[in-house]
Amino acid sequence: MRPNLIVYSASALVVGVMCLVFGSALNPSEAGAGVTAAVRVASDHSGRWLGMAVLWFCASVALTAGLPAILSLFQARAHRLGIVGVGVLSIGAIGTSGFAMLLVFVAALVNNDAIRVTNMDDVLSDRGLGVFLWSWATGFYLGSILVAIGLIVARTTHLWVPIALLAYVLFRPLDGVVGEIGPIIRQLALVLAFTGMAVAAVSQTQRTPETFVV
Repeated sequence: MRPNLIVYSASALVVGVMCLVFGSALNPSEAGAGVTAAVRVASDHSGRWLGMAVLWFCASVALTAGLPAILSLFQARAHRLGIVGVGVLSIGAIGTSGFAMLLVFVAALVNNDAIRVTNMDDVLSDRGLGVFLWSWATGFYLGSILVAIGLIVARTTHLWVPIALLAYVLFRPLDGVVGEIGPIIRQLALVLAFTGMAVAAVSQTQRTPETFVV
């Protein structure tokens, strides 16, 4: 890939992670809240719910465009692991757009009394929907872990970059335990990790541009 395209891809990566974090900040539900509770809150804050969905859709597009920048960090070492990690991460990145549309659809159904919030657990227990949601979440978290391990092996970024990415994933179960500070710390770790990868990708093209020319 040409160096100028890597720069654009790295910029998209930063834009994507910022949209993802800002979208999460608009989430009207509390950390660790169940899906039914989240939808009940969303019915009272439809504007914030819609804003979150729009930002997550933009995040999906931008993160997908930013994946080549991450892949460029695995040119010399951990090439296969990098390809697998980015491939799995792409499932989460692309799936975020589908989840964003699902948020809008569910909120529209609730606001128009097409379904009741009390029946939301039955709706979300559908096997097909469950497969989609688990594939999306697993793709994003597992892909992040594989990319982090690959970065440690490849040594193309500072060590704090994969550590921050691992912290984002491994501290996820603590969101409902430590209160509001937990998600904030995790989102900060995600921003640092993706920004660090973007900076490393651009710096690498400036050091060895001939490696990336098609």
